[in-house]
Amino acid sequence: MGTQRGRGVKRPTTEMRWGLGVEADSGGVKTLIQTAADRVTEGRHADAVEMLLPTMRRGKGDAAVAYLLGLSLVRLGRAPEALEWLKQAADYRPPQVDALVEYGCALFDCGHWDDGLAQLRGAVGAFPHDARARVVLAKMLHQGGLFVPAMEQAMHAMQRAPQVAEPVSVFASCLAGLGYAEEAVEWFARAVATDPNDLRTRANLCHALNAAGGIDPGEVCRRHRELGAMIAERASTGRPHTNARAPGKRLRIGLLSPDFREHPVARFILPLLRHARNHELEFVAYSSSVRGDGTTDLVRAAVDAWRDVSGLDDTALADLIRRDGVDVLVDLAGHTGGTRLAVLASRPAPVQLTYLGYANTTGLPGVDVRLVDWVTDPLGAEAFATERLVRLDGCLVCFDPTGCGPDEGGPVAPPPALARGVVTFGSFNNATKTSGATLALWAGVLRAVPGARLALKGKGLDEPTSRGVVERRLSQAGIDPSRVEILGYRGAHLEHLRAYAEVDVALDTHPYSGTTTTCEALWMGVPVVTLTGRSHASRVSASVLQAAGCPEWATGNAEEYARIAAGLAADLEGLRALRSGLRERVRASGLCDAAGFARGWAAAVRGEWARWCRASGVHSPSHGDAGPERAACGGPDLSGQVGAGGAGFAGAGAQGAI
Repeated sequence: MGTQRGRGVKRPTTEMRWGLGVEADSGGVKTLIQTAADRVTEGRHADAVEMLLPTMRRGKGDAAVAYLLGLSLVRLGRAPEALEWLKQAADYRPPQVDALVEYGCALFDCGHWDDGLAQLRGAVGAFPHDARARVVLAKMLHQGGLFVPAMEQAMHAMQRAPQVAEPVSVFASCLAGLGYAEEAVEWFARAVATDPNDLRTRANLCHALNAAGGIDPGEVCRRHRELGAMIAERASTGRPHTNARAPGKRLRIGLLSPDFREHPVARFILPLLRHARNHELEFVAYSSSVRGDGTTDLVRAAVDAWRDVSGLDDTALADLIRRDGVDVLVDLAGHTGGTRLAVLASRPAPVQLTYLGYANTTGLPGVDVRLVDWVTDPLGAEAFATERLVRLDGCLVCFDPTGCGPDEGGPVAPPPALARGVVTFGSFNNATKTSGATLALWAGVLRAVPGARLALKGKGLDEPTSRGVVERRLSQAGIDPSRVEILGYRGAHLEHLRAYAEVDVALDTHPYSGTTTTCEALWMGVPVVTLTGRSHASRVSASVLQAAGCPEWATGNAEEYARIAAGLAADLEGLRALRSGLRERVRASGLCDAAGFARGWAAAVRGEWARWCRASGVHSPSHGDAGPERAACGGPDLSGQVGAGGAGFAGAGAQGAI
């Protein structure tokens, strides 16, 4: 759910029984540690490193100096350098809880998951009554898919610090990880009530609302508006922009994301980057991720400039974006984990958009536009967004088969039912999307197809304690656990794709549908059945299906959802023929038309730039603003044209069907 570690700063004092490293002079000048602690508390981590590193290299510092130095390096995104100093602080005797916890976190940051977990368990063992040690351990267990053990640690932390929101929020994230979307919303709301000023907790609540069934879109929008207003109140004041107001100039586009790594956002942005150079756009990537991988290298190679901003605070990052002369800044994270959305509140660029990474409005006044499409956001969706909605003519995403690996995911397998004699439905969607509404849909499908099985794959689902919880939940929803196969998490992307050979028909989640999973299932020859609703999140799969030429698998009616799934399962020879040709059908469709997608995306962005130029009376050339004006103010209402019984938005002239 985008949970952040939120490691607070505790100043080393004599109460911690650590030496002060450098003693004060007779005039009462602050010690080195006291001064450095002030810098850390103020967020001036580079200054703290400059003060402390020479002392440690000369062998003059003690564990307190090592702790502050390591802490500052971590905050600057330099976790590998921090390990040496934090280990020195953690080895101090008697042990200090902050040093033990921060060393464990740094190990996680460097990818040493097992070592980090052992370190944090040791911290809890040494300080069993310390709430912070337990809540950080709970977060790491949650990240590893160990949801039930994480919930136990979060409960201990709640008992020791009932006035703190963070353990309540972690508990809620674990509920979400197990698919309890509606219950997670209740617990996130409890966390917000505990600390109404905690922005991370409010962001987690907003994220959870996207997956929970039965919640009015107006209420979801209200929560996002509240969060956006709070972010804006805390932002620094923006300054006038000096960008040349030339509608036809080559535009500098800033892309801001924590997900330029093996992540769906990176995979979907790469086709755009590879084709947009033909449209007088240049890209600057602002990466706030601590770690990179092979996908990071691909993104870095595809952009004109790369900025590692993981160690910059919001003010410094906003200043950098201004100095870079960014014309259009694109947020790719929304309210997901690692977001730097607050930077947009100070308006470092003249035009600011949000796109791709988050399935709802940001609620932030400083965000001008949200890029969507006509299926995800038909007419009337404006009522639930603080941004202007600019609709792309095709699907809002482009699927690049080369992201599936050198052999494009391997060959398409025949329907497994031909060998097994029974049909296997499946969902590889994130388990946080398996709401109560989703289970009700799946139960209806299994009732319609006696003997069929259901395959589920997700992070942590095959962990024994989690499996038990999932099976009880399935049983309560009317699904016999003996008909369900839990495949568990398969970390390697190619292995994940090949698991589709075990599924005949994919069942989408609701009200938070798939995006990556829908594209990948189609690519691997597996048809996907989806239920559309009133929210953007519930309509993305429908947009993907329409772009792929398969709109008949989307519906706005729960009974029809079961009928479509049962119909596909009833004709195995037809399913064999469908499966053998689906990949090439998708390849030739608009979903994989990277050049066309880049052309439409560039036109939409350039139209927004032309709009900003018009505000100063600058004339726009013919290729400028016509498309986005039309997209923002009119166009066909596709709400009733997405499969059978497609649902529109309230107030849009179409009745929503959930």
